[in-house]
Amino acid sequence: MCPPAPGAAVLDRSGSEREDGDRAHVTELRPVHPGSVVRQARRNAAVAAVAVAVMVAVIALVGSTILITLGVLTIILGIVLCLTGVGIVLGIPLILVGWLAIVGGVIGGSGGVLLALVLGAGSGFVFYRLRLRSLSRRSNA
Repeated sequence: MCPPAPGAAVLDRSGSEREDGDRAHVTELRPVHPGSVVRQARRNAAVAAVAVAVMVAVIALVGSTILITLGVLTIILGIVLCLTGVGIVLGIPLILVGWLAIVGGVIGGSGGVLLALVLGAGSGFVFYRLRLRSLSRRSNA
């Protein structure tokens, strides 16, 4: 049997022998120290904040490349649609959106690693503070 998770309520199953040999099971719920639950919630929020920060930093680094690639593909799709008479209505806006995506990718890629790290750290910190605020509201309610 696995040990209980920290901060979890522990069920104590004990029983006494009955005359017919069966055990009568009694379930008791022992109280958990509230400080351990708060520490565990803060630790979980910190781990989630680090994960959010890493994901945002990676997306900021790779996002410009993805945006430029999708812009080129959109332009190609717009050109193919423009070759048909009916598709010109959709083709020209797709070409314009593709150019905007390429421009956005170039502007976004000019920030570099420093921008990605600052953006990741900022978003992780904001996530951590909002998560702690949500936990405090839930515990006070």
